[in-house]
Formats: sequence, structure tokens, C-alpha cells
Amino acid sequence: MRLAGSVLVAALLLPCARVAFAEPALFPWPQRYEVKAGVALLSPQSAVQSDDDALLPLAKRLAEELQSLAGSSSAAAGVPIQLALTKANANPEGYALFITPRRVRIEAASAAGVFYGTRTLLQLLLPHKAPWRVPAAHIQDAPRFAHRGMLFDVARHFYTVSELERFLDLLAAYKLNVFHWHLSDDQGWRLQISSRPKLGQIAAFREDRRQERFALPAELRAPLPATVPLYGGFYTEADVRRVVAYAAARHITVIPELDWPGHSQAALAAYPDLSCAEGKTYKVAPGAVYPFSDPLCPCKPGTMKFVDEVLAVVVALFPGPFIHIGGDEVNTQSWNTPVCERFRQAHGLTDNKALQTYFVSQVAAAVVAHGRQPIVWQEAAEHGVPPRTTTMAWLSAAPVGTLANAGHDVINVDSSVFYFDKGNADEGPGYAGWRKVYRYNPLPRTLLPGAYAHVLGVQGALWTEMVQTFAKVQTSVLPRVAALAEVAWSQPPLRTTTAPARLRAHLAWLAGQGFAAFVPLPLGVPARKVFLRNTRVQLKAPEPGFDVHYTTDGADPTAASPLAARALLINASTTLKARTILRGHGTAMSDVLTANLVRAVPAAAKAVDASAPGLLWSYHPGRTADARHATMNPPTKTGVIEAAGLPAELRGLNTFGLIESGLVTVAQTGVHTFCTTSNDGSVLFINDEAIVENDFIHGERTRCGEVALAAGAHAFKLLYFEDFDREALSVSHAFGDAPPQPLPSAAYSHTPDAKAGLLP
Repeated sequence: MRLAGSVLVAALLLPCARVAFAEPALFPWPQRYEVKAGVALLSPQSAVQSDDDALLPLAKRLAEELQSLAGSSSAAAGVPIQLALTKANANPEGYALFITPRRVRIEAASAAGVFYGTRTLLQLLLPHKAPWRVPAAHIQDAPRFAHRGMLFDVARHFYTVSELERFLDLLAAYKLNVFHWHLSDDQGWRLQISSRPKLGQIAAFREDRRQERFALPAELRAPLPATVPLYGGFYTEADVRRVVAYAAARHITVIPELDWPGHSQAALAAYPDLSCAEGKTYKVAPGAVYPFSDPLCPCKPGTMKFVDEVLAVVVALFPGPFIHIGGDEVNTQSWNTPVCERFRQAHGLTDNKALQTYFVSQVAAAVVAHGRQPIVWQEAAEHGVPPRTTTMAWLSAAPVGTLANAGHDVINVDSSVFYFDKGNADEGPGYAGWRKVYRYNPLPRTLLPGAYAHVLGVQGALWTEMVQTFAKVQTSVLPRVAALAEVAWSQPPLRTTTAPARLRAHLAWLAGQGFAAFVPLPLGVPARKVFLRNTRVQLKAPEPGFDVHYTTDGADPTAASPLAARALLINASTTLKARTILRGHGTAMSDVLTANLVRAVPAAAKAVDASAPGLLWSYHPGRTADARHATMNPPTKTGVIEAAGLPAELRGLNTFGLIESGLVTVAQTGVHTFCTTSNDGSVLFINDEAIVENDFIHGERTRCGEVALAAGAHAFKLLYFEDFDREALSVSHAFGDAPPQPLPSAAYSHTPDAKAGLLP
């Protein structure tokens, strides 16, 4: 018997009686979990054994993980753990886990299956401390999908190799087996190519704008001082080999992505001759690029030479079967040149879409010639899927059915659910909290019975336009990656109603491992609360198993701060800070909620000589990143709208700012609540004071604020901007304890002089 880790010790046998245990905190939930009679005692001293040389590295790692999970040495003896390769499980990633009072045994047809069995064993030890008493059980398990992936975009923001390894640790903990490494985009090229040194010298670096909103348009950015160094970086061949080896040791396949022909501004900054726009120069984009930048030029022979040089390096560095070649969001306007016209005629191509399909097919054929399988985004497949190509469907779930029914392999990366740069909450369109992920069925109803095999699996994606730090990476993917894992691994009937309780155990474990997971903010108080004499604030935890701790002295709350067990009586203006904290685990906590509690005197109403119905509005075309820059460009349309909301003339438009201004009349003196619901950002001013802050790029979201007003008319101004998403804008109002409702149009008005000043 070969051993790894601690010395073999005698097993501690416990009586073979059934013991009541809570459902274990397993993510993903296994196919079969059957509790048996008896209990096994495990400890850091449990010997990890195997007769298979191929499993000895895994046995050694498991022994080390037991020591790490325990946190400190335990003198208690533990039952031995045996790892074995067998042919009992037909699924190469499946495993069987047997727990008895005498031993633990994990067996599978492959080392990958044994590895997944060890992940389940480690989760069975949560949330208890060593030594661990585990109920005897038999687990028989195998994954639902072969492809269980996560994309990490390192082009928009650069992350170190050590941070990538931590990311891989998270994937491995939840039995995900694919790391999709997005290595190039308009904002950076991250792979060293020796024959193309400018990719490292120029394409990998850009202006350091990390202190700004990343999507801010270039025209809103002040020039940087010459002393500010460029930001970025690239991975050397040694870096890539290290990451690939680290992933392989955790049975994770790395899929590299170089996005062609679009999303190539960084490459064009280094080699502008690869563009069809002759004489044009480029720089690496310091922020988001909309509309998308010029693509590579498929009409020049030098472009495929560039692709071949890069592919030769990629094939040498990445041993996995797949190479992702992009193919999405291509702005083909720069291809309207005489060179491309001759190229289209020579190859019988009718238009630029056909030219795009031709180029992607050429790149895919080059990948196949290297013995690998190409993957493309779904836009590249809309005019014909290149042979032996897998498609990632991201715009919705519908293309999954369409492609699979046509006999094409497809991976579901539905952006409405699996894009983890979206808000980590369940508040409607534009958000994808863990419950939304958990409830998702990746197989559309349109899927024909014979097409199921063509759905290879599911994948999450973290795009990093707004994710500038590794701490933000963690709160973006956690705990959603656990929900993704269960969708990818477990059959739908196996998903249980105890997921929230299981997840709480994982939040505690993640915090103990130094990971920061998203925890929702406390409930019960708006960002701005106004009162006349005094008020009571009842802070509430957003989930069972959490507490709310608060401060009123300006310090950020910790687990040692007062517990919000009862309503707080506030009789003076106060800054209240609060945090949601996992009960019993002070390091698993939310961000700080800051609420301004304002004792105020009702603002006097304005004297108005004459007014006309409705609010004035002005339309300001151009992309902005926040509502306060909505007037960046002069207005091109103006008008009057009966009540606050989106003018009918602007519905369906993208990238614009909107100002609505005038007067709002309230019938009662006291504290009034105003709310804006918007997608994207909005800010509401009453009497030139910002009352509702609902700003920046986000999905449809409601935010409220309070203000003390005397009965009568008050200045009203609403700022709004729309980015590339569904437009939505409305305002509601409440007085006292009544729920917010839209104000009648009679409440809104404007003065003639204001109209005269607004119109051009």
C-alpha cells in the first residue's frame, strides 16, 4: 500500500448507529447520496493511500489540503482514505465515494474522476472543525455536461499569474473543468509572440485610466501627465506554461482565445498595416470601444501570415484540444475599399458579411490543420458554421437550440445569466444573482431529442471592463460560480431547496480560505433618509443566517460593532454605516452601506407666476458613463413630456443623455420619497439637491431618496443616460407610509422662460 502525506494510523471505530446529520454543504449536488449506518472520523492525521502511481500526486495534495482545512494540527486519529482507479464508472469524470466507520474510499475510471471525488470529500467536512465526524454514506456521481467552463478576460485588465492560479483554485473547488483565457481585445494583447515583438512593446500597454470609470468615452478624459506610466502587461511563454500546468494538475483544460478579426485595436496599434484603412494609426484603447473598432483586414495576405505566426505559438503552448478564434462583433466598414472589392470578386463573396465568414473559415481551417478544434462566438456562425467548429452562444439561449438542432456542437454562455460582470443581485433585467443562475435550464425547449449530444455544456464569463482588481473578480464570481457548477454538473431534479443553507457554509469556507464573496447589503434604510423631528430605522439582514452590524461614528462596521437587533431611534442628522455579516463568521461580509439620515426643515415652495403643463426635455447624443455627463454634447432634440419618463421619440435609441426639467408640485408638507427606475443611470434633483442617486451603467434598477418639502411647487431636474441595453426610465413618489406611485401629469409643469432658455 503506497501512502502520501501522514503516517498510517489505526482507524478510530465508532458505533454503527444512525446519527442525525444536516444535509451536507455540497456544490454541485451529486447524482446519488445515500446515508448509511455509522460515522467515520477524519482528521489531518488520516492517511491518504493509493496503489496507483498516477494518483500519488493527488493523494499528497489531499493530505496537504486536510492539514490546511484543519487550520491547526489535531492529535485525533482518523480513518484512512484510499484512492483507486477502476473501470466501474462508464463516465470518465464520474466517481464513487464510500464512507464507512473503517475507511473512506474514492474510486473512478480516471484520475479526473478521483480528483472530483476528493473535492466532494473536502466539502463533506464543511463547516465543521477537525477532527471531522462524517456520516457513513455512498455517493455515486458523474457530471451532466462534459464542458463546465469559466471565461476570464485579462485583456481589459491585466492579472498576475498568481491571481490566475487563485482563480483556477476556485474553478477546481467546484468541479469546473475549462478555463477560457481571453487574451486579446481592443484594450490589450496579453500573449508574447517572439516574431512580433511590438505586441509586447505596444499592444500590451495603454494609458493608465484605472482611476476613472472604465467605459468613459475618450472625449471625457482629461489628458494624462507624461509622468504617468503606461498600464498593462503580457504573459511570457514561461508564464503560460506555468498556468497551463497548474490547471492540468487540477484537471482543467485551458482554452486560449485570440479574438479575430474584430476586437483587434490593440494588435492594430502595434501593426497598423494589418488594417484595411491605409495610413491610419491606432492606439490601445484605454476604455470600452463602441461602436467596435476597425478589424483585421482579411483582404491582405499579410493578415493570414500574422494569424499563422500567432497560431504556431498558441499550439506550442496550449496542449488542449480547443483554440478560440473569436469572430464576434465585427465592424466591417473599413473593408469598403478597392482592395477588398477586388478580393470579394475574386472569391465570389457578395458582401462584407460573406467576407467575414470567409476569413473566420480560413482561420478555423488553420486551427484544424494544427490538429486542434476551433471555437467561435455565435456571430461567426450566423452565415455558416465552419467545419469542425464549436460555437459559443451568448446572445440568448435560442441559438443553442438552433445550432444543436442543425447538428453543430454548441456551448451555452447565455449572457443574461452567465455573464458575471452583471450585477450580483436578483433585481431584474441586467442582473444575474446566484439564484437566477441556479434556476436556469441551459437546454432550451426547442431542442430536438437527437440534438442533446450537441450541447457540450455551459460556461460563465467574467468580462473585466469594470473589474479592475482581483478583489472585485472574487466578489463578481462568488458565490455565482457555485450555482454555475450545479447547473453544469447536476441534473435539474437533483437541485435542492437547501441551496441557501449549503451556500452559507461555503461562504464561511471561502472567507477562511481568503476569498471575498459577494454578500448582499442590509435592508431597511435608503441611502438618504430625511425626518423632521426623529425617526426609527430598522436594519434587516437580506438572508437568513446573516446579521447586520452598524456604526454611527464614521467607522466601517465589523463583527465587533453593535448588532442591529432592534429599531434605532435617530433624533439628529447622522451618517449610519451598516454591513451584512455571516453569523459566526466575521470575515464573510458585505460592502458597507452608507445612509445619510438628515434632520431637515421642509423647503419652502417656489412662487410661480405662470406655468405650462409638462416637463421640458433635451436629447444629447453620444456615449456617456454617468448621468452627470449627459450634457456632454449639445442637444439635437427638445420637447415637452407630460410626466417624468422616457419620451416616445427616444425609445429604441442607444447611447444618449437626457435632461428633464421643470417643476413638481406636492400637496402636503412633510417628508416625501422619490424613486427612479432606470436602465442605465439616473440622478434626480429636487431644488438643486441630488435626492436619488441611481447612476452609472447597470440593468433596470430602482433607487429611492427622501426630501422635506412644503406643499407647493419645487424645482425638478432628472438626468438620465442610456448605454447599449434596454432603455427604461420612470419616477415614482410617496408621502408618509404609502407605497411609491407615479405622480399624475398635473403635478409637473414648467415656466415659459425656462422653455425659452432650453430651445436652440
